[in-house]
Amino acid sequence: MKYRSYKLFFLLALVGCRPSKTPEMPPDTLPITAGQHSADNGSRLQFQREKAAGAKDTLSFRLNEPTLVTIRIITPGDTGNIRLAQIVSPDGETDGPFGKAYTDSLQISGVYHIIVAENLMQESLYQGTYTVRVDMQKSRTD
Repeated sequence: MKYRSYKLFFLLALVGCRPSKTPEMPPDTLPITAGQHSADNGSRLQFQREKAAGAKDTLSFRLNEPTLVTIRIITPGDTGNIRLAQIVSPDGETDGPFGKAYTDSLQISGVYHIIVAENLMQESLYQGTYTVRVDMQKSRTD
């Protein structure tokens, strides 16, 4: 009988600890749909935010086709301990951390999340305004 209770406990623990396949949108997410813009001639999304020290901000945008993106964080005086901490793709894969700039061809259609935060290895936390620019250009499929 004791063996069965351990087996049931481990089964429940395993089922309860499975990661979710689709990431939920955090409550502070600002959704912007890139499909509303033409990526043929290039387009730009711009997020302007006020960051609290120690807080993570999540910004989201949708891609409807493979797109070459360049993401930049701009701060007053271009200084400050702030970076692109992670990029979460529609399939839940994460990549990062990065610095203040990132360029890549994103191949999966759907909602991408950009997580902006400080580098915790540095001393000062960033507090203040910042801008995130997402420049998009249709990927070529040659």
